Amino acid sequence: MVMIGAALGVAYYVKAACAAPTPETYWWPFFWLFMLLFVTTGIGNGSTFRMVPISACSGPRRNVMHKSSRAVTPPKWSVSPSPLISDRAAAW
Repeated sequence: MVMIGAALGVAYYVKAACAAPTPETYWWPFFWLFMLLFVTTGIGNGSTFRMVPISACSGPRRNVMHKSSRAVTPPKWSVSPSPLISDRAAAW
């Protein structure tokens, strides 16, 4: 909600500054709303980054399948799903 408000505020001040004879009067509200938008997108990006599982990090590979889970084999295609896909991909 904060990001939406900041984005709408930035858009409003850009539009108002374009139509004003003295656009510099809109600089500080625009600047602070842009900084708020910048900070909140950084927080959102950091929250997304923390959701990346540890198994995606570089390092030695390890088996992530549980002992009780069984491997699932991909289906064998009797007909190619698309004429654009080669025979090698269809035999997958």
